[in-house]
Amino acid sequence: MDLFRVALSHVVHSRFCARLLRSLQKCLTRRARRSLRSPGRAAGDAPPDSNVAANPLLTVDKLKIYEQFDGDIDGWARASRGQATTGMTDEDWYLIGELLMGLATVKTGAASPSYAQQVEQRLLACTSDQATRSILHALATRRGAHDVA
Repeated sequence: MDLFRVALSHVVHSRFCARLLRSLQKCLTRRARRSLRSPGRAAGDAPPDSNVAANPLLTVDKLKIYEQFDGDIDGWARASRGQATTGMTDEDWYLIGELLMGLATVKTGAASPSYAQQVEQRLLACTSDQATRSILHALATRRGAHDVA
């Protein structure tokens, strides 16, 4: 039975890593495309009027919405009724879930150092500021406490 649990956790971890890497590639590709729209700039340099700096992928406001619905995307979808006034998208919702799962895995000590580094790089690439990252860390800690209980 224990061998089955170990094998199952390895499969789940491998699938999560693959999803996390695909999401990171999408995020980085999106940012690179935005920077290419302005000729004469390097791929990592965001122009001052660009949406990259003004509209990052995850913000404190988006995390507040996620918290308000306790991570329930169906409840959020029913409440918003297709209106995009909040700026929150399904992609944002899934990204928050993936980041929380990765951070919770790192916090429990079940992650390898390379995986922990990948999660941190993803967190830095897809958040707007330190306040957003702090909220994600707090949510991951709470999520880990709920999973253990």
